[in-house]
Amino acid sequence: MAAIAVVAQAASAQPAHRMMVRARAYPPSSEAPFAALAHAQPEQAPWDLAGLWQLTLTPDPSDPDAPPPFQALLTAAADHDWITTETDELVTTQGRWSRSSNDVYNLTGWQFEFVNGQFDGTYKFRGRVQILPDGKSLTGKFQVDFYDPSGKFQGSGVGTLSGVRLGVEVL
Repeated sequence: MAAIAVVAQAASAQPAHRMMVRARAYPPSSEAPFAALAHAQPEQAPWDLAGLWQLTLTPDPSDPDAPPPFQALLTAAADHDWITTETDELVTTQGRWSRSSNDVYNLTGWQFEFVNGQFDGTYKFRGRVQILPDGKSLTGKFQVDFYDPSGKFQGSGVGTLSGVRLGVEVL
């Protein structure tokens, strides 16, 4: 069976988002011209953070003000945005994520706090997670900083987290 290489080129007369695609068939004995490039790429894990995760967050048990462990659903988008819903409060956290190394990711997010319907301040979440070799689970640590409505820092809390990747379950 012949190998097929698809090459995309920007059409100079077209807007940048339009692409021209050319396909060229190669005999079975030859390699596509970009095959060597595939071997030259740095090795990366076959997954990234993008997807849906069920997390367990465990605040530091030695902190008397820390809540008990709670669950969160994290949706990490391919564009590096993320959002969570959590079981400890009726709030949503929104943020950004980046890859730090092959299987380690940094997350920063923000959450508004309300008490009796009144804005009470902002939580800033920072986390560092590592996807385990199975690609289906992760572990990490986090820090949450709280700022009052004027933006004045009020305090921090730390903890650990673990999670599993969720996927489609066929009926």
